[in-house]
Amino acid sequence: MGLWRGFALGLCLIVGTVDTAVAEVVRVVIDRRTVFLEGRVFGTAGAYELLEGRVFFAFDPDEPANGRIADIHLAPVGEDGRVELWTGFTVLQPLDPQQRRGIAWVDLGEGGLGATAALIQGGAPDGTVFTDPAELGDPLLLRQGVTWIQLGWEAAFTDRPGRLTLALPTALEADGSPVMGWVRLDWLVDEDDAPLSLADPSRPFNPVVVPEAPVHILTVRDGPDAARDTIPVDEWSFVLAEDGPYAGTPVALDVDGGTEAGRIYELVYRARDPRIVGLGLAVVRDVMSYARYDLDSAFPTGSGVAFGAGAGGRFLRQFLYEGFNVDEGGRPVFDAVWVHGAGAGRGQFNARFAQPGRVPSRGTDHGHPVDLFPFTTSLQFDPVSGRSLGLLPGVDEVGRPRTFATHRGHDFWARGAALTHTSVDGLRDVVPEGPDRAYHLASTLAGSSAMGVPGPDPRWTLRALAVAMLDWVDGDTPPPPSRVPTIGEGTLVPSGGVAYPAAESIPSAPTPHLVSRVDHGNRFDTDRVIDREPPELGPAFPTGVPQVDGLGNELGGVRGLEIRVPVATYLPWAVVEDGSPFRDGDPAVVPLPLTNAEAGLRGDTRPSLQYLYGSEAAFLARVRAAAEALVAEGFLLEEDREAAIAQARERWLAVVE
Repeated sequence: MGLWRGFALGLCLIVGTVDTAVAEVVRVVIDRRTVFLEGRVFGTAGAYELLEGRVFFAFDPDEPANGRIADIHLAPVGEDGRVELWTGFTVLQPLDPQQRRGIAWVDLGEGGLGATAALIQGGAPDGTVFTDPAELGDPLLLRQGVTWIQLGWEAAFTDRPGRLTLALPTALEADGSPVMGWVRLDWLVDEDDAPLSLADPSRPFNPVVVPEAPVHILTVRDGPDAARDTIPVDEWSFVLAEDGPYAGTPVALDVDGGTEAGRIYELVYRARDPRIVGLGLAVVRDVMSYARYDLDSAFPTGSGVAFGAGAGGRFLRQFLYEGFNVDEGGRPVFDAVWVHGAGAGRGQFNARFAQPGRVPSRGTDHGHPVDLFPFTTSLQFDPVSGRSLGLLPGVDEVGRPRTFATHRGHDFWARGAALTHTSVDGLRDVVPEGPDRAYHLASTLAGSSAMGVPGPDPRWTLRALAVAMLDWVDGDTPPPPSRVPTIGEGTLVPSGGVAYPAAESIPSAPTPHLVSRVDHGNRFDTDRVIDREPPELGPAFPTGVPQVDGLGNELGGVRGLEIRVPVATYLPWAVVEDGSPFRDGDPAVVPLPLTNAEAGLRGDTRPSLQYLYGSEAAFLARVRAAAEALVAEGFLLEEDREAAIAQARERWLAVVE
């Protein structure tokens, strides 16, 4: 085995450094190739190998397929007139080529660490480093025989080991002078005298132009809809870094008298040296194209699925909207795209001075270009702007992927998820069908637990959908029909129409995040350049939230064991001590009263566990029947049934003991 491994490593280095003719990938270097976990066998797929290396690119700015990348013509180029960059990657693929299923699973989690292990396999919550087996969880994807790819696709920085970051070039004017423009930062201050930092590890850093100039404006307000008060320029100043990579440059603000808790501070400043973040779209496109079409690929595959969660999901919505699912040869890239937990958002993944990490919500990051029309994969008409658009505009059958969209309950309240399956006026349903599916994971939370009781676990549904997605791609077996709350069934309603039960332990519902039309200036739609900061806000798009049952759990969508056989009310939003929703803090899990007497004493209109079940045995019988129904509906794997039932029992014990 040792001799064979040494030979394989040498061969890989030779093959990996040969120039290719596919898309813009010019070289693939394998830095390390090892047998994964000393040959551990994963079902019929057998043992896996781990590849770690770098992909080198050279993009032609004049190639039409690259034309939608903002500022690509302002990128430094090599002698051949191409834009050069590279990114790191890790790949897990079955060691025996005959055992490979022929499907690449491209995992787009934040920082290139992937999200599949955490969400689908119960692994590490902060992303997967393949070299640490503990982070994989239960390796469902490996048993499916997929080629699992992670790569750097975003411009962000962190010290987390194993992170795969894309080092992007900086735009320059034609004469070599710096590109300048406006950048806006805002902070919702949690405590008095909190610092205001310009440098965030999760976002590209945009240097300040002439810090002492009076063009930079700092304002403060009492809420997202309150009027801004300008802080005089002599009452605040930039703080320079003393050492490190930003030594001598402004990295924070100092406000006379300090900052005040509960207020929103906002800085609009003149910046320079924007990174060309839109190249990340082409990087993902061309890595998949290389894997699929290059005969000398180090990780060959016949088809591909892209999975993105949170920022990765918003990136994939932008990827589809910008038309990147077709490579330079006019060939399809991904057969299927799965967006999880993104709501209606796209994001700043292709704009000058982009800040991809900013996500507008009721609490923070207001007015950034993220939740932008269009919202559905099908064509929509916006009567305010007069535009007709869709996420897949003009895409022919060749580049048209099958899509999954999975939403948490939180995404309807904080991310405008209803816009992805309703008309722009909010009056009718546009439920995805045909090549598209959408599933609402009812009452699932942004966090995991509160008050000592675990929240709903969407993992069981996501695992079933992952297998369904793979079977759809290589076996053409349709997955379950879309399941979302709808206007027609009365399960999607305005937030004021949600009928939460009366219980002193259930807080009042917050105002949901409003998705407003935003005007960032005339050049944003055409050139992705922001000329107006803060933007002008137009009318909000009507967006609904799921109606609830008599216990306060969401109707519509996929109702898991926790909702079908409940022991608590699961509220998909967090309210912290100062009453602000959608900020750090555990979402509310409110256990049902144990007895009828307790319910009466507390004035709780929800039924008690005594009334619903009477005993643990009766509860578990209901759980088992519900699990069988979920298996039949395609939302629970047969192999997961007993584990899901055991988890339901743990939830029961957490409430009654």
